Amino acid sequence: PNTSRDAISPQLLTAINTAFGSVDNMLAALKESADSRFGSGWAWVCEGRGGGLRVMSTANQDNPLMAVVQPDPCIPILGIDVWEHAYYLQYGPKRAQYTSAWMKIINWKTISANYDAAKRGDLGAIGADN
Repeated sequence: PNTSRDAISPQLLTAINTAFGSVDNMLAALKESADSRFGSGWAWVCEGRGGGLRVMSTANQDNPLMAVVQPDPCIPILGIDVWEHAYYLQYGPKRAQYTSAWMKIINWKTISANYDAAKRGDLGAIGADN
């Protein structure tokens, strides 16, 4: 269904392959970003203003749209919460196990819709019920 990679839109797949070489490479970069975030925060896949996907992480409540976080804000299309409240009850201190499990349940239909909205500059559609 929506968690199958078959649900990735052709447009998003092209953008992923252009930026990372493959979906596996993108997910590996996202996982590394999430696993290496010290303390609470997020890891993101976002669309830059000039085009092109990138992976980044932010501390605490910060996000890629905030100019105080980075000089070149980008639009998040996928984010993984790595605050302890997201995983500690089930995984304890094993964040890497949480991120591995999380990677298997990505709703690619929604991420594809988020990518389309980011390309249009429609922030209100990001994360909307697609």
